[in-house]
Amino acid sequence: MSIVVIRLIALFTSLVLGGLTLSACDRVEERKARLNTLIDASKQQISDTLDRKPSGNLIADPIRERSIHAPVLVPEDRDLQRQTFWILADSLILTPVDITEEAEQETSAPLPPDPDLLLSGLKSYGLTIEVTELSGGSLRLNFQRENTDERPFHQRILELKDSLPDCEAQSGILPGSQHSDEKFLSCLMAYLETSGAFSAVSPDVLLQPATPSASKPASPVATSAWSYTPSPVTLSSDLGIAFMDTGLVETRGVSASGVDFVSDPAQAGDGSGRDGIPTDPGDQCDPDNVLQQNSQHGTNSARLFSKDFLPEQNAFQSMTSGGDIKTVRISGRCGARLSDLTDAIYWVAGLTGQSTENAAPIWNTPASSFAYLPFAGYGACPQVLQTALDNAAGVGVIFIVPAGNNGASADAYFPANCRQVITVAASDRTGELTAYSNYGQSIDVLAPGGDLAADLDQDGWPDGMIIPQSASDCRDPITNAQVENCHLLMKEGTSLAALHVLAKLAQLRTEHPEYTRQELLMSFFEDLSPVSQSACRGPCPDTPGGSPITDMPGQCHRACGAGQITASQPLTLPAGVN
Repeated sequence: MSIVVIRLIALFTSLVLGGLTLSACDRVEERKARLNTLIDASKQQISDTLDRKPSGNLIADPIRERSIHAPVLVPEDRDLQRQTFWILADSLILTPVDITEEAEQETSAPLPPDPDLLLSGLKSYGLTIEVTELSGGSLRLNFQRENTDERPFHQRILELKDSLPDCEAQSGILPGSQHSDEKFLSCLMAYLETSGAFSAVSPDVLLQPATPSASKPASPVATSAWSYTPSPVTLSSDLGIAFMDTGLVETRGVSASGVDFVSDPAQAGDGSGRDGIPTDPGDQCDPDNVLQQNSQHGTNSARLFSKDFLPEQNAFQSMTSGGDIKTVRISGRCGARLSDLTDAIYWVAGLTGQSTENAAPIWNTPASSFAYLPFAGYGACPQVLQTALDNAAGVGVIFIVPAGNNGASADAYFPANCRQVITVAASDRTGELTAYSNYGQSIDVLAPGGDLAADLDQDGWPDGMIIPQSASDCRDPITNAQVENCHLLMKEGTSLAALHVLAKLAQLRTEHPEYTRQELLMSFFEDLSPVSQSACRGPCPDTPGGSPITDMPGQCHRACGAGQITASQPLTLPAGVN
């Protein structure tokens, strides 16, 4: 009997006995109890682990294995906004069950339902569906409910503080249009999870950029500031670096080479979906809200890292010059879709090409050596993302990600808590962990990120990092004179700290092109300065699992990596290190 016939019989049985109902809803309490048990076990593992010092085997295993994927880690009694995250109400990411040849030949064993037939059956509930195959074999399911109008992109977003509500449909029937987006999505996920056709079902999360937590205008003459460096480091011309960010704002004399991976034209804001033009038309979520601003995160980061992205006649001294830098736009309005991000990772690694309208597919050949990924979502590392990172690491790509600016545990945010990434926390001018920086067992290295709340050198100006960005109502930090317009801003954030690590790694690769990925990482970590326990600390009530620090009452240790780039270290490249 053929596999197709067996699957059709299984589908027919499902139709007769269950009417394509959401059988998971009949077992809501069982699922809820099982989930709560997993969460409790995860919390206990975190509690047992957070008071340990960072792993001592980081040199032997440069990017350590991370087994702590916490659904909830920030203290439950404070600042619940830190747990808020966004997902799309009309999109899911599905990973079909991998059926081996042996399983297909074993006709006596029940086979999982065919994913295509299963998804097609959803049309009987009045859903308009669109299924797209993602790189790596996963599927993206976009759907529109019956009797619902087309909505602007920002109105298709669900803002959650913990998780989706349980499915409460009567007799397991898919709820109708009278039910909320949250409950409908919950029931749809429950059905797909228990169908047996998929090994993973996850929302299409909207990751947010690790935007600097604060900024202040500065004068173009602020050459004495912490982030000033006299000359950038020249990188090898064939050194591939991917900036996975918001794209590049069009500037005279600056061109962007890369790909726009924002697939939904409504989110892209440039009138098209994916193409070979990675410019940044803006990431403002609600275009009618005048209080929202475009972050220009990709442009600011690229200019701070490389002088090749500076406008003409701009005297700002960036960290580096040269290299083969690819602009990979993953974020449009309201953030970066997880499904777009994972596809972009495969492209950066040179594993897939990106098709464009009326043109040949664009390939990233050879693959980039490094990828800067300054975005974050709340929760455990999704399977589809971890698989993409594993595959990219297998061909040598090193990902550098900021820890985040929540002042909470990075273990609760992805990709910071994923494997195969270097997660960077932010230090102040003296090498101590800043109050805004995330911390935890997921941190690999501490690097300068600026601190606008401090003036440790007592020069009358905050210890921020200078970046090239136009602003108004500025003042000269030396003379204190008012300046109507300036082209520099002082900022702080873990995304800036991550750029220092990227620059250090890029310089190391330029000096040692013969190094393997493992040798490069080992050399990088061996060259770091040690981190004292007291350098990374915070109030004990705000540091779950932190060990008390002797002679510092009320302060507990916060894990912040196996080493740090410090202001006293004799490096030639970081723009925040003199």
